[in-house]
Amino acid sequence: MSSEQTNETTSLTRSQRLTNYLNIFLVLGAILGMLAFLGLSVLYFQYVQPLQESVEDLEARIQQNEDQISQRLDDIADRLAVIEDQSDKYIEALADLEVQLETIEASQETLAAGQSEIAEDIQALDTEVSDMETRLGALESDLQAYISIKETLQAKLETLQEDVEVASMFITEFNQSAETISEQIASIDERWQALENEVQLLKAMELLTRSRILLVQGNTDLARADIQDARDLLANLSGKVSDFQETALSEITGRLDNVLERISSAPASAYNMLESAWKLLFTGLPVEPVDTSAP
Repeated sequence: MSSEQTNETTSLTRSQRLTNYLNIFLVLGAILGMLAFLGLSVLYFQYVQPLQESVEDLEARIQQNEDQISQRLDDIADRLAVIEDQSDKYIEALADLEVQLETIEASQETLAAGQSEIAEDIQALDTEVSDMETRLGALESDLQAYISIKETLQAKLETLQEDVEVASMFITEFNQSAETISEQIASIDERWQALENEVQLLKAMELLTRSRILLVQGNTDLARADIQDARDLLANLSGKVSDFQETALSEITGRLDNVLERISSAPASAYNMLESAWKLLFTGLPVEPVDTSAP
């Protein structure tokens, strides 16, 4: 009898212990669940929500920059159309002037040949006069006729000389016009090169804009590739810009080199440096030398 009571007491004690353990586990589970919920809430409000706001602000700024770049590309296209039209007109004018020059040169050669023939005729007449004066002094009438012919030929020679002078003046004016057109074509070439440089700058800016988005998204490899392509575009402009623009270009490429070195080890620092390089590129290269003598 006492043995049965002892067994029942032991069973009750075990049941109570299991119940207590179960209650303890439930309480601990509830506490851990609350702690996990609080931790996730703090993580969301401190990190996730600010990051989302930063991404939204960056997307708005990128959209604004894309609109500005699109407007600048449209302006460049209009300017290129005007320059191409002017270039065609200058080329046509130069072709016409070349045809006129060939015509003048042919006329000058004809005039020179005529002048040589007249000079030979005058020399021959002078020889005949000498022979006639030595042989026949009575041939005055023939001599007068010769003098008249000589005067006529001399007048023709003077007329030809005046024509040659006029042709020389025209050739001089043509050379001056050709020099002016050459200067204008050189100016067009400079403006064309400047436009090509600006297009390359815009391409580099677009690559850097895309790399900033990729860097925020954590895609380091694609961001590095875009930064390297932008850096190569800017490096190819070396020698195609003026010396003071070369200095600004070197500063931008130097910053991009630092970004490429730090993008894996220090992405936050690389992003800040990329932002500064993008701002320098957005302001564009200087159009005139910067005065460094001021205090």
